[in-house]
Amino acid sequence: MTADGEHGHEERTEGGDPVCWLERVCDECGAMREDMKAPRCARCGTPFPGPEQDGAGHPAG
Repeated sequence: MTADGEHGHEERTEGGDPVCWLERVCDECGAMREDMKAPRCARCGTPFPGPEQDGAGHPAG
């Protein structure tokens, strides 16, 4: 209730970052990947997984 006796309406919005940004985070150091075409992390050099790699950066197979 507001000071004049009326009920206020509180607008709520969803917050936070989208889940799809997870692929931009380096697994090793947590840096955000600026260039999605870069094969390695600019901060620590860890290879990013690609379609031909597994989650550890090794060739799949």
